[in-house]
Amino acid sequence: IISGGGVEPLLSFVHLDDMELKMEVLSTLCNLSLGGCMGDKANTLLQSVDMKGLISFLCNSNSTHRLFGAVAIGNIASHLDLQAPVFDSGALQPLIGLSEDNKADVESQRCIAYAICNLSAEVPNRLSIILKGGLPSIMYLCRTGDDLDMLAALSTLRGLAASAEARRPIVEEGVFSVLSLAMKTSSLKCKREVAAILVLLSLNEENKFDIVHSDEMKEFVTLIEMEDVQCVNQMSRSLGNISEAPELHSDILQILSVEHFIRLSSHPDPLVALEVTRCYANLACNFNTHKIIVK
Repeated sequence: IISGGGVEPLLSFVHLDDMELKMEVLSTLCNLSLGGCMGDKANTLLQSVDMKGLISFLCNSNSTHRLFGAVAIGNIASHLDLQAPVFDSGALQPLIGLSEDNKADVESQRCIAYAICNLSAEVPNRLSIILKGGLPSIMYLCRTGDDLDMLAALSTLRGLAASAEARRPIVEEGVFSVLSLAMKTSSLKCKREVAAILVLLSLNEENKFDIVHSDEMKEFVTLIEMEDVQCVNQMSRSLGNISEAPELHSDILQILSVEHFIRLSSHPDPLVALEVTRCYANLACNFNTHKIIVK
C-alpha cells in the first residue's frame, strides 16, 4: 500500500468534515504506522495530520475513536525526529488526562502508556512527564500481565531515573510495588531492569531509607543471589549506595548478613568484589558495626 503510493490519497481525506470517513482514514493510517512501516512517510504523515485533530479523538466519547487517537499519537511519537512536534502540540496533557479516566478501556490505557513512554525518550520531556502526572500511566504497563509491556515500562522508568530530580518523585509514586511485580516474573531482562533502577534510585538520600525500610527490600536482595552477573553487580552497587548512610548500617546487616558479604567478596566478577569492598568500607565507618564485621 505504501510503496504503491496509497498514503498521499489517504492524507487528502484527513481534513474533510465527514467524521465517519475521517475515522476510516485515521484507522487505516494507524494500521499502516504499526511496526514503523510508514518509513520515510512519517514526516509526511505528521505534516498532513493535524495533531489537534488527533488530540480531539482522545476526548471523544466513542472508545474506538479514543483508541485510534492514542495509537496514532503513540506511533508518531515512536519516531525520534517527530517527538518534539508531538510534545509541542500539547498532546501530553490529554493523554495523561485520559489515562486517569476510569472509563477508558484497557487497550486505550495501554496505547496511551506506550505513547507516553515514547515521548519520554527525549530527555527534555522527562521532567514535564513526571510533573504532569505521567508516571502512573507508565507503571500501568507493569500490570497488564505481559512481560514485553513490563519491560517497556521498566526501561522507561530507568531512563527517567537517570535524572537526579526524577528519583524522589518516582519513589513517591509507589514504584516499589511495580518493581516487586517484575521480581515475580521469569523474565531475566525485567529483573535486570529492576536492579538497574534500584542503583539509580538509591543515589537519592531519602530513597536510601525508603528502599531499606520497604516491604519489598527482602525481595530486592534476592537479586544478589542470582547467577546472572549483571543482576548481582547492580544490586551490589545499590547496597554500596545505601551503605553511605550510617543510620542504615544496622538495618543493612539485619537484611544481609556478613556471611553474604564474605561470599560476594570472592565473586569471580571483579566489579562485584569492588562494590562489596565499598560496602565494607562504609560499614566500617560506624563504630557500632565493628564487632559484627570482625566476628
